[in-house]
Amino acid sequence: MVFNLYIYSMFYFFSGISAVLTNLTMGLITFKKGRKKPINILYLLFSIFFTLYIVARLFTFSTNSQVAYYFDYFMSDLFKASGFAWFYSLCRGYDKRKVSILYTTGLLIGIGAPINYFFFKNLLGIWLNVHILFGLFIIFYGLFVLAKASIMVPII
Repeated sequence: MVFNLYIYSMFYFFSGISAVLTNLTMGLITFKKGRKKPINILYLLFSIFFTLYIVARLFTFSTNSQVAYYFDYFMSDLFKASGFAWFYSLCRGYDKRKVSILYTTGLLIGIGAPINYFFFKNLLGIWLNVHILFGLFIIFYGLFVLAKASIMVPII
């Protein structure tokens, strides 16, 4: 039983490290192809936040500490916001105002979880609901944006 847990832990660790390296490599390659293009910059930011989210997941799994848990929570909101900002810009075109609103929203929701726990000692408080609603908004609005963008594309 302990041996199986060790194998699982090592597999989780090495798959996380390979995901980190692959993700950063793809982000840097994309960024180098067009440093001035906003889409490439957004993809690099998405890659960096995704990498930090993977690292946070690895620390959460290996240490099982509350600090790692809240770093994971924080990075998941930034990861979702940056991924959606990149996706939205691909479908609708780059809009600096909307991208900055998305990043600010992800940052505020991510910061809300540690503040909620450390100052109010309420683990399953309102911020968990806000976190879930933010994720649902990204999923459903992303599907709407994708459907609208695919309808607008002419079929040849």
